[in-house]
Amino acid sequence: MPGTSDFVGTWKLLSFESEEEKGRIEHPFGTNITGFLAYCPDGNMNVNIIVNVMMNDRLKFKSGDLTIASEEEMKSSLFYIGYAGRYEIQDGFVLHHIDVSFFPNWVGQTQKRLYSLGHGELTLETEPMNALGRLKKFRLVWKHV
Repeated sequence: MPGTSDFVGTWKLLSFESEEEKGRIEHPFGTNITGFLAYCPDGNMNVNIIVNVMMNDRLKFKSGDLTIASEEEMKSSLFYIGYAGRYEIQDGFVLHHIDVSFFPNWVGQTQKRLYSLGHGELTLETEPMNALGRLKKFRLVWKHV
């Protein structure tokens, strides 16, 4: 069984898909998406994902101030996912203990991911969760860089 050292390093996102209970596969953010996941030897991790279509179209804050934005400018930041914390490997799962997150509901939670490793790729799959009013699981495939 893989250990922590098999996870250590930087991973680039190859695909991001969701699957509904009935097996329907979707790409909730499209296929033009970029992300990086880093697992550090000290047990810390972080992930950053952005939808590329929106990356060039995202509104720059007119104020130039990170803390002052219009409602429209704030909405343009919704096409980003990011969190960080500690991780551990346990019984075929990687556990992400979240300390900071773009989604405040995740702070203090542990996100459990089923994983598979092979050929320089890491696949992470969530447990079923509510998204867009339906129960879905998400599958992300990463390539070691």
